[in-house]
Amino acid sequence: MRVIDGDTVKLGGISYRLAGIDAPEKGQAASDAGGRSFDAGAAATNALTRYIVDMQAQNWQADIVSHSGKVDRYGRQLAHIELVHRDGRTLDVCAWMVAEGWAVAEYGAQYRHLENEARGQRRGLWAGTFERPKDWRRARRGRSVRAPARSGWLSLLVLVLRVTAGLVLAITLASLRQPRRRRRRRRYW
Repeated sequence: MRVIDGDTVKLGGISYRLAGIDAPEKGQAASDAGGRSFDAGAAATNALTRYIVDMQAQNWQADIVSHSGKVDRYGRQLAHIELVHRDGRTLDVCAWMVAEGWAVAEYGAQYRHLENEARGQRRGLWAGTFERPKDWRRARRGRSVRAPARSGWLSLLVLVLRVTAGLVLAITLASLRQPRRRRRRRRYW
């Protein structure tokens, strides 16, 4: 199992989205209790990776419990990760991520009480300040598709080229639509 980020893992070529939680995105800034900025997405990814590796070292086996073929909008299968001990005990990794403050409870109320507890105890992200991942993504939608700022003359040049190209295209299409007229022969007699 390979951890992609704080709420996504990959196993056997299949990407799984951890259901019921939302972890910060890579590059999402947060502040710790001292006001120092850090990459919250990287911290959540590291926490998930360390937890799974540490538990496997203690004879816990990671098992993916899929949600019967449900997928998110990116094509990832929704799932939970259970850690199963050989004595039969199980641990919910999604619950651990929320309880330790590295993910928030989203998409249902299953982990809401764990989020409230983590917030009250100021664990993980709750030790400082951060923006909920869905709000952070919403605020940044569309920013990557905007064209970089151009100087005035360059903007004018781009505008002239676009208008010219549009006119050439319109004239070409109009000439293709017109039926060809036969030239009449003039008869002189």
